[in-house]
Amino acid sequence: HLENLTKSSCTLLWEKPAFDGGSPIIGYLIEKSTGYSSRWIKVNKEPLDSLSQTFRDLVEGSDYEYRVCAENKAGVGKPSETTGVFKAKDPYDKPGTMFFFADTL
Repeated sequence: HLENLTKSSCTLLWEKPAFDGGSPIIGYLIEKSTGYSSRWIKVNKEPLDSLSQTFRDLVEGSDYEYRVCAENKAGVGKPSETTGVFKAKDPYDKPGTMFFFADTL
């Protein structure tokens, strides 16, 4: 899933697969698709050992989609579900802070 989405960055987070195929996970490979293209582009050449990655090179107003593949000694597994297509943009302004006070006796 995604966190901290802005017009120029986002953080992608994922979980370890439930089954590793009998060999420990070496790392993770990330793929992205831009726009509504069906073409997937590798983001990293070497497997990542973390469960998150921050991207700071998004182009405001552009559409992106990410997915993650686990790799072990047997090779690269099937890709995860995608993030779904999202637009690089700042989140809407948060509403102002409101205070509610309990009635006093």
